[in-house]
Amino acid sequence: MPDLSAMVSDAHWMPHRFDAQTNRVLFARLDRTTINAQAFLADYQPASGDQQWVEAGALTELARQGSASIPAGRLHFVFHSAFVRSTLLSRAMDFPGSSIGLSEPGILNDLAYAPQQARELLPAVLQLLARPFATGEAVIVKPSNTANGLIPAMMAHDGASQAILLTGPVENFLRSVHKKGMFGRRWARRLYSHVMQFAPLDLGMSPSDQFEATDLQYAGLAWFLQQRHFAMLLDGTLGGRMRSLESDAFNTKRAHTLQATSKFMQLNLADDAIEAMVSGPVFSTHSKGGGDIGERLSSEAEAADSKVVDEEIAMVAQWIGQIAQQAGVAGLSRPLL
Repeated sequence: MPDLSAMVSDAHWMPHRFDAQTNRVLFARLDRTTINAQAFLADYQPASGDQQWVEAGALTELARQGSASIPAGRLHFVFHSAFVRSTLLSRAMDFPGSSIGLSEPGILNDLAYAPQQARELLPAVLQLLARPFATGEAVIVKPSNTANGLIPAMMAHDGASQAILLTGPVENFLRSVHKKGMFGRRWARRLYSHVMQFAPLDLGMSPSDQFEATDLQYAGLAWFLQQRHFAMLLDGTLGGRMRSLESDAFNTKRAHTLQATSKFMQLNLADDAIEAMVSGPVFSTHSKGGGDIGERLSSEAEAADSKVVDEEIAMVAQWIGQIAQQAGVAGLSRPLL
């Protein structure tokens, strides 16, 4: 098993998970093919020979000292509000020699939920994630939306980092939550509670109002709080290094989106390489579940079809629209397209 200096000098040894109880970081060795095969890196289970635990303090000290053993790299981000084709965009950024996308590294989720004192590990983690897999290659990290509370700290790490904030209509978000059944609804409630911790807003809901609210109402509020958070970021001091992107625009203007991303992040992607990506298997395969994208979406839509649910989604969307209007949250500024 390699020592710490060997691991930090090799981009294939990625910081994978953080254990707050033992204050250790699990490194996992992944090659490019394995990375591209994962919908979410957080779910990857490394073999025993491809993992190694490291004391978090040792990594923090390396970053603090500016260790020359950690290769310098360019790091950009795709932040998102969930169910907006962010995994697809991350997968579509695999251009060997120019860029590679990392979809939802689990260690960022762990740090988002870790005690505040553990956040001092974040600069070291970002420095390690930025290591290029090939000379001159940029790394584009798509964190889980549950890590969005770390956005200011992630953007402050490197003043050259750029970020896309990817969102979609509330109706699409609500339908995606519904399609995932009970676990999707529980996830939406937890998301609401989590976003309230880093982007709080007094919604004027009494204890009775909160008790009576439905799962989809809480899902709608989770969507709105994320939208509001993104709007505040875009209008703040970090906004100049951020661009907003609507998921439907990405879907209808795929090549244009990749071209605009390349220009914004200075990736220098060739037009013919972009056209090959758009016409290739990444865009014809379901980014999470695999299989033909058309058949998969048709099956999911049929399973989720319900007049009652359609009516509930419409009512919740209208309610969220009223809240957004009262809060002064309209569309997002600084569009990528």
